[in-house]
Amino acid sequence: MSARTILAAVLLLAAAPAGADDLFVPLPKGMDWDEVMKPDAMQFSLVAAGNRHVLVAWGQIAGGDSERFRMALDQARPIAEVWLDSPGGSLEEGLEMGRILRARKVTTRVPRGLHCISACNFAFMGGTVRYVEVGAEFGVHMFSSDAADRIRSHLVKPPETVTEYNMQFPQGQLDPDGVETYIAKYNAAHPDSPKTLSALLLDQALDEDTKAIQQGSAQTAAEIARYLTEMSLSLRFLTEFADIPNSAPRALSRQELRDFNVVNTD
Repeated sequence: MSARTILAAVLLLAAAPAGADDLFVPLPKGMDWDEVMKPDAMQFSLVAAGNRHVLVAWGQIAGGDSERFRMALDQARPIAEVWLDSPGGSLEEGLEMGRILRARKVTTRVPRGLHCISACNFAFMGGTVRYVEVGAEFGVHMFSSDAADRIRSHLVKPPETVTEYNMQFPQGQLDPDGVETYIAKYNAAHPDSPKTLSALLLDQALDEDTKAIQQGSAQTAAEIARYLTEMSLSLRFLTEFADIPNSAPRALSRQELRDFNVVNTD
């Protein structure tokens, strides 16, 4: 059965449950993107493809979804293909989903009209045979860091006391007496621009957040590089998209999909 024929069957069955097990749910009608975006965890739908099944994995990728994905694959046997339609989510879960797919030697596909963005990229890469159909979107951006969110939160509400600071940054404890001594000496030397306790604590918090971004980004880059090597993808996939913001992912062209070995068949 061709992918286009299976997709027609998927859309016809979208309004009806695909199976008796609670793990599988009906597909959004017509695979409407606004509906796909709504769930806060990945959803799984099952469609017959001859004497096998297509497992459609759609929605946000959240914590714990890789284990649910493993269960869905177990219950969906025998599998013809896994189709993906997702805006992304948890990088760690996406990487683990890809490793599960590779261990089982499953084919992955993003059918025409569907989307695979951000963390979904890495789940898709686990397929031994990988299709992105013409008219599908495979969207990429630079990986993001949770530490950036902490910087924003500290700018809005910096720690107000040394105790509060030490609770937020247990790895960089400050001595209250030492802080008071430092402020007194600083203000004596800079009477025209004295430093307050809150200003000092904000500076310290931003320093710690910056270190966390640097360390976290290096660790994430190394983890992605290892994964790309495991999946026989070009490491250029990690370096080519550094200027693409999280808020505006870019769809790869057909040529880029081939050049980076994202797809390995037409």
